[in-house]
Amino acid sequence: MVGPYYGFLTTFTIGPSYLSSISDYYAPVHQALSRPHTITFVALQYLFFHFFWKNHKHFFKYGSTIRNSMRNLCIQCVFLNNLIFQLSDSHSLIKGYYL
Repeated sequence: MVGPYYGFLTTFTIGPSYLSSISDYYAPVHQALSRPHTITFVALQYLFFHFFWKNHKHFFKYGSTIRNSMRNLCIQCVFLNNLIFQLSDSHSLIKGYYL
């Protein structure tokens, strides 16, 4: 489990330039996401859900960091949120670049 996790961390911290190859390797995903307003529809639903899920006073209070902090669901949700926003940002930049 440690290998894939750190593999994702090193892959996605290199930069979004490598994510532009999604059209080469994942053609069905690229075709589904390249339709008009698909990304907008998915991103708005995600942002709406995220706003109401995290709408409380202690938004940035993650708690104490302990040795087994990777089992904490809050830290995994922060990683997933950053990953989703990175992917959606790179996809929107790629579509804007080709227009």
